[in-house]
Amino acid sequence: MWWRIGIGALLLGHAFVHAVWRTYGPKASWLLPQASEASLRSLSTMLFVIAAVGFALASLAVFLSMGWWRVLTVLSSGISLVLLVLFWNRGLIVGAALDVAFLVALLWFHWPQAATMEP
Repeated sequence: MWWRIGIGALLLGHAFVHAVWRTYGPKASWLLPQASEASLRSLSTMLFVIAAVGFALASLAVFLSMGWWRVLTVLSSGISLVLLVLFWNRGLIVGAALDVAFLVALLWFHWPQAATMEP
């Protein structure tokens, strides 16, 4: 049960950071230097919202003991990493590390085990 609460809280916190970080949204992309500020703002907003909603729903799924939280977390982490790569700055290192940790834990180590997450 404690694992469920911890993982759910971590996912919800990551969703919240995505939602808050959107307020300070990036105005330039090192990979898209020719893009206008308006188009970059639209792209970053879309990616921030999708990642934030995905992490929030994954958190809810963890708290409700629904197995699909893993798929949603993997998808949200992937979208988050795309966002971070497009608009990279050193301040985003913690978010990138967290996304990579989610992916490694879920895809490589298949952790946590389903029995650990049961009520």
